[in-house]
Amino acid sequence: MSSQPSPLLPDVSTYFKSPSSTREVPVGPEDAARLLRMHPKTVIRKAREGTLPAHPVGRDRKRWHFYLSELDDWLRSQVITTSPARRRSQAEPSGCRSLTR
Repeated sequence: MSSQPSPLLPDVSTYFKSPSSTREVPVGPEDAARLLRMHPKTVIRKAREGTLPAHPVGRDRKRWHFYLSELDDWLRSQVITTSPARRRSQAEPSGCRSLTR
């Protein structure tokens, strides 16, 4: 038994390629949530809403597969698109209003 703490994120290198082929191996909602730093239920909700790249499994669509490369691309696009809005909201204090209309 090791005394070192377990990593917060999964070892991504093991998921990108399966040993027998060059395709990426899908992960479950727990690993996806760990990568995105969200609760697994939030990940599943966002998958059902279509706001997260996910792939339903089975006829009832209750199980979901995620590809870490797709989640990484989605996460990077979220950071890029939301950055200017954050800067604007921080530049103007919340109590100030513009005098021009």
